[in-house]
Amino acid sequence: MLATLQTLGLKAAKDKAPASTPLDEARPLNGSTAPRRLLRHVSQLAVRGLDLRAGYFLEVAIQGTEEPWERSDLFRTANPTWAPPCGFGGCRQHVFEVRAVDVMSQKTLWSQALDLSQVQPFCEDLETHTHSPPLAVPLVQLSKQWFTLPVWLEKNGSSAISSTLEPRRRCGIVKQVKASDVCGAGDRISEMLDGLNKYNVESSTLRNDMERCLTERHALRQHRQRRLSTETRLRLLRHAIDIRRERVEILKAELSEARDRGNNQDAQRQLAREELARATKEQRLVAVGLTSNYRSLKELWLQLRCRQMRMMHEVCQVYPIEKHDKYWTIRDLNVLGIDMLGRQDLREEESVSTALGYLTHLLVTLSGVLEVPLRIDIHQAGCSRSFICDPHEAVEAIAATPREFPLYYGRGLEKPRFEAALRLLRDGLHQFLYSRGYLDERRLRSGSLLECAKLILTRELQGVESPPA
Repeated sequence: MLATLQTLGLKAAKDKAPASTPLDEARPLNGSTAPRRLLRHVSQLAVRGLDLRAGYFLEVAIQGTEEPWERSDLFRTANPTWAPPCGFGGCRQHVFEVRAVDVMSQKTLWSQALDLSQVQPFCEDLETHTHSPPLAVPLVQLSKQWFTLPVWLEKNGSSAISSTLEPRRRCGIVKQVKASDVCGAGDRISEMLDGLNKYNVESSTLRNDMERCLTERHALRQHRQRRLSTETRLRLLRHAIDIRRERVEILKAELSEARDRGNNQDAQRQLAREELARATKEQRLVAVGLTSNYRSLKELWLQLRCRQMRMMHEVCQVYPIEKHDKYWTIRDLNVLGIDMLGRQDLREEESVSTALGYLTHLLVTLSGVLEVPLRIDIHQAGCSRSFICDPHEAVEAIAATPREFPLYYGRGLEKPRFEAALRLLRDGLHQFLYSRGYLDERRLRSGSLLECAKLILTRELQGVESPPA
């Protein structure tokens, strides 16, 4: 029986606990049985029958103050019900004022003072109550009970309602449920279940019919789309056929013109063949003469190469270059690297300038023997007072001559000009190596001038060189 009652949403009378006094209503300490109601105990506030057409706010203010304690959202109804999310805070006042304030002008359209110690119970559920609520009179909800002013209850003869609700609040409500009601409810539930099953079957049938209809319409739509795409493709193909027919006609006309031109070109080709045969015959006669010329040129080149090697061998005999551990000598005169020559002692000036003169004479001689043009101009080569000019140096005046950089130094000469002459001589040697294809930067990092000259002589005398084709 209990399971049946719980299934129907009912409870047995013995399971209901008696209603107790609300926890949020504090009892006074003077021994009085009337609870002390405060504004913080109010959970909802409602007004019925407000004749306000424009938008307004509901405000709760402590009596005698203009600043509101709480303000509601915008209302546009004659029956507002206001439930603040967090209640009315910690206000411990029991007398307050409820008022409606216009949105635009901020003027008070309606107000009513309310004393919670004087209100009396009105109902438990304001929405389902049979009696009509008071018009333009505030209603407050304390715990689960709605309260209003006793003046309105006395005018409308509702004192009996309030008197019956007070003991009902203090004790639990016992509801009796008869077995006949339970059986009658079970019969109604059976009828409702049968109707529900019937409606489910009908819904399933209708759903299947709708799905079948939708499937057929979907298939029909796809068929129409395929037909439309086929017609569009057919129209495009016909248009393409017409374009290709026009192109075929144009090609036929061009082919006939090409045939006419081909007949004319055959005669020209015949003449070209005859001229080609005559030119081939002449070329063969010339080729016979070229063979003999090639042989004579090759013999001349070999004679020239032998002469060059003999002359360079004589140069090596005149200017022998040797290496002694970490330094190089020319005709037994030591020549250090460029970085060391700039810091040479003045007492060694004569031997260094003489060695540099020998080196410049060797470079000029090799340039004449091998016919290699130099990028620098060397003057007084072979003596101890030789100097270098850079023809590529930019000068201000057109008729001005390039500056002279001496390959010797002394007390009356500037050391930077001597160092510039050493750099120009090194560039000339590198240019000579590059023009002959012997430049190797990894071997020339030491900055030795005699090593570059020795490399030229070694590669020219001992290197393998093929004659020109």
